[in-house]
Amino acid sequence: ASPVAHVDESDPPLLWLHGDQDPQMPINQGHEMHGRYKQVGRPVRFEVLHGAAHGGEPFFDAERTALVAEFFDDYLR
Repeated sequence: ASPVAHVDESDPPLLWLHGDQDPQMPINQGHEMHGRYKQVGRPVRFEVLHGAAHGGEPFFDAERTALVAEFFDDYLR
């Protein structure tokens, strides 16, 4: 049932922010998705937030907000 098995050349660009202390979704799952996107040649950006868990304030700081804006500019304009 892993979403990694469903990634193909038609998938949209992906920006993945993942806390390395996430108790709900192990960081390895993020690495797997990143690798699969690269394997099929799709645009992907994978950012690890060191010390972060599953969501919360670290995902909305100025650095991450700028990263999201840059990603949107690159792929949604």
